Amino acid sequence: MSGTYTGATQVGGYFHAAWNRFGSSSNPVTLQAAPGATPVLQWGIAVGNDGTGGSYLRIKGLDISGHDGVKCYPGSHHVDIDGCNIHNTNYQGVLIGGGGSSADNIQVWNTRLYDIGGGGVPDQHGVYIQTGSNITLGNLLIYNVHTYGIQFESGPTSNVVITHCTISAESRAPYGGPMVFSWGSGTNVRVQGCLMTHSDVAGGNEA
Repeated sequence: MSGTYTGATQVGGYFHAAWNRFGSSSNPVTLQAAPGATPVLQWGIAVGNDGTGGSYLRIKGLDISGHDGVKCYPGSHHVDIDGCNIHNTNYQGVLIGGGGSSADNIQVWNTRLYDIGGGGVPDQHGVYIQTGSNITLGNLLIYNVHTYGIQFESGPTSNVVITHCTISAESRAPYGGPMVFSWGSGTNVRVQGCLMTHSDVAGGNEA
């Protein structure tokens, strides 16, 4: 139902609306607004906890703000984020994996990410892939982020498709705001049909 939801659980040292349950391929769990409703989640969503992921979760049509907008902890898999509005976060818009452990089969579609990284903490990105595989980012609108539109961290990341995204980094940090930045070992990464504007730097692993 419509309204602003502020309830939160401390997860990994931060407060989120926590979800660490497991669906299945034949019975996924969906978090979705009721028809005509516009719920607002002000603490973000944590899929799993440190060392404990969630799986077969669909997050659809929600307005999300908070620490990390949506954080897919290591061990999470088969998580779909579709048609959401993620904004005014202190940290990342979407964070995938971390700590050398993987979050896999993550898809983010038809989602707007903006005003990302407003907590005064450096190096916050629209989508931050620390460690993961089989990741699809499609039809995203990313703008007004603290640092990079999409960032790959040094952990192993493979089989990533970035398709038909519009990214205007307009960075508030001194790095110039490249749209897609790889810091480490991404393999089999494909960027196709994207529009990228307002980047002050390009070259090396930046685009």
